[in-house]
Amino acid sequence: MIFELGSMVLYVGPPIVYPERWELIVKNNNGIVNLDEVAIIIENNQVLCISTLFFQVCQIEIPRIDHKYLRLLV
Repeated sequence: MIFELGSMVLYVGPPIVYPERWELIVKNNNGIVNLDEVAIIIENNQVLCISTLFFQVCQIEIPRIDHKYLRLLV
């Protein structure tokens, strides 16, 4: 699947844990990101199959997410 800049995606990978954002880890069911949170791709590398995602709800940017953990919203 090809992901474009600005695409809306769901993250379905393993929990993302950042110790400095402990309040989000405690509040959410998948590390700092809920499984039902929509993210926007703000940087993309099709060669390496990685993207930087921005999650609006928790106002966090997460770099280098593998495309195998993303599902495109249609």
